[in-house]
Amino acid sequence: MNSDLSFSQKTFSKRTKFSNFPPKKGRALTSQIVLMNKIGLAVASDSSLTMVRGDNRRTYASAEKIFPIGSDHKVAILHSGAVEFMDHPYEVLLTEWKKSLQRPFSTLDDYVESFCDWLTHRQDLFPESSQATFLEDFMTQYLLEVRSTILKELNQAEIKKDDWTNADVLEKVNALLDSDIKYLDQLDDLKDLNEKWAENRYQSILPAIHAAIEYVFDDVPRDVVSDMKYEAITKRILHKRIFSRKYDSRLAFVGYGEKNLYPRHIWIDFQGVVGDRVRHALDADSIDPDSRGSSVITHAQDEAIHTFLRAYHFSFSNIARNYQDESFELMKKIVSEQLEESHRDSVLEQFEKLQEERISGVMDEFEKSSSANFVDPFTSTLSGLPSASLGKMAENLIELQILRQSSQAIQDTVGGPVDVAIITLEKGFQWFRHKSLGDLRVII
Repeated sequence: MNSDLSFSQKTFSKRTKFSNFPPKKGRALTSQIVLMNKIGLAVASDSSLTMVRGDNRRTYASAEKIFPIGSDHKVAILHSGAVEFMDHPYEVLLTEWKKSLQRPFSTLDDYVESFCDWLTHRQDLFPESSQATFLEDFMTQYLLEVRSTILKELNQAEIKKDDWTNADVLEKVNALLDSDIKYLDQLDDLKDLNEKWAENRYQSILPAIHAAIEYVFDDVPRDVVSDMKYEAITKRILHKRIFSRKYDSRLAFVGYGEKNLYPRHIWIDFQGVVGDRVRHALDADSIDPDSRGSSVITHAQDEAIHTFLRAYHFSFSNIARNYQDESFELMKKIVSEQLEESHRDSVLEQFEKLQEERISGVMDEFEKSSSANFVDPFTSTLSGLPSASLGKMAENLIELQILRQSSQAIQDTVGGPVDVAIITLEKGFQWFRHKSLGDLRVII
């Protein structure tokens, strides 16, 4: 988010830890891609896994991130983000879930629904105590970011602690909280969670919420109004799709159900379990049998891939827009200083209108040129590639992301061997390249 009040997107510093906070675990900080056309699909992933314990950090280049379901199923699952879900490795959860599958499902959506339902009904894996610990930690993370932003604003305004009880200071704090509530209201609800569910669930966890509020906000300006706003924020946290660097993980289901003629791709963002409900959100993409012939979807780190495919980095359009904006402001200043007052307002009004039109059109022009000269030719070519060529293309694009990070001394969160698989309606899942099997491309 661009807003300074998008608390959940910021990095925060904890003053201390709750004694029952779980330690930091591994993260599959990764780069993955799914290429699809009417012939089949290819998936590729790096093999990097970063483990963090306190101040110690180590990266391994041997992680498995592509999981075939089995020879009877034309489906694979890609994993990225947090390695564990509620203290259970995703690899273990997927292995256990696969044991419950008796036959192929009709559609890929059925596979996704099956896995999510399986998670929901495994209270033995996610007892009430672990759910409470997760929620306490998740909410406290968010509230600490809110606290950090409030203190930063007070510090920038040079407001001292002696003035914290002043009405204008409390009004400033409450305005910040109102902005955060507005931000949360703009976020999508998590799947199967909504405001009504959160309202009913909230009463049962109110003591824990009050304890978290007291812990986090014991050293910021507070009044009755702000406490009401803190409750409003925590209530929204229950059902809104909020980014969490610590807990966010993604599973991407790709392939065919028994009744799917063309490949489909569904990705699910998971965080944890609250009230025996899995916090998750999903999106999907598929090949249109009538017109749409190809699809490119990336997961996790992908800026080098998109820069290559689009032929420009998004920051370039912002530079151009800012430069144009500065130029208009300079011209308006010259007009104000040199033009006679009788014509000045009319000319400045025209400048304002022209400035708004031209600056808003910069991004559109970038997109049009990029689409016409780079994106459209690529997707057109992609639509006709055989499955083996899709695999090679997917491999090259992941290697491009790895090259960017290694060539610019960026932290090695993406790297290691690139694993590639292809799935077709005829042959199902096949490894195209795998670190344990060598180069298989010659036999595909």
